Amino acid sequence: MQRRLKSLLICSLFSGVLLTSCEPGSSGVTETPNGPDLAQTIGSPQDQYTWVEVSSIPGQPRTAQVIGVAGGALELSGHTLTVPAGAVSEPTLFSMIVLPNGRIEIELLATTVEPFGQSRDVGSGGFQNGNTVRLTLSYARATNVDDPSRLVLLYLRDDGGVEKIPTTLDQATQTITAELQHFSRYCMAMD
Repeated sequence: MQRRLKSLLICSLFSGVLLTSCEPGSSGVTETPNGPDLAQTIGSPQDQYTWVEVSSIPGQPRTAQVIGVAGGALELSGHTLTVPAGAVSEPTLFSMIVLPNGRIEIELLATTVEPFGQSRDVGSGGFQNGNTVRLTLSYARATNVDDPSRLVLLYLRDDGGVEKIPTTLDQATQTITAELQHFSRYCMAMD
């Protein structure tokens, strides 16, 4: 009985976190700052990249799922996040948000619920035992990709800088895939 009660409590807390994070204006979602026009570049003068543009999606598409020690996956707008077994040590709420700015730009979050209902960010600090999670982004809806071999994944740092993440291109499925060590905002661009 006590185990069942504990399970119900955890599920209700995760539901509360999920519902709270889906409210417009919630503090769990980083708003996209006013940036350059879509046709402009991102990065430093030495390392400039062109945003990959897409036809806009109404609203702010997002998905979330509790994933435990056994692993799991999230899918949204042709993008997939795969969490391997052992990446987390307890049930964790994974969220994927496609930012509505006309670019292939997403925000990834992973949180757990502590006793007394407080959430704890476990995605930004890395995953258990050095595990990575796999992010696959689709460029099937891109409007300005003429040479897929130029596609890159960029980590958008909080200080405004960008870091290029190693990726694998699959032209048959029109995707790029990367192994991520932590969560933040990421975008697809062209070098």
